[in-house]
Amino acid sequence: MSNVDFSKITEEIYHVIEIEEKILTGLQNDTITLKRNKQNRTIKQILGHLIDSASNNHQRMIRICFSFLIIDRIMICG
Repeated sequence: MSNVDFSKITEEIYHVIEIEEKILTGLQNDTITLKRNKQNRTIKQILGHLIDSASNNHQRMIRICFSFLIIDRIMICG
């Protein structure tokens, strides 16, 4: 894999998180838990879903990387 500099992307993601965190922490509890969108989901449910998806995607990436390490070791040693 080529060496790619992800620092700009990482900085932009961090910036978005900073902004959104301020907005979300400023919301009243009723807004987070009671107000629903067109799909009948609350902000709390949406954030929970996003966190769960991010966690699952991270696990997938780790498994993929680990499987490549195993394949490389088999090809080198085998």
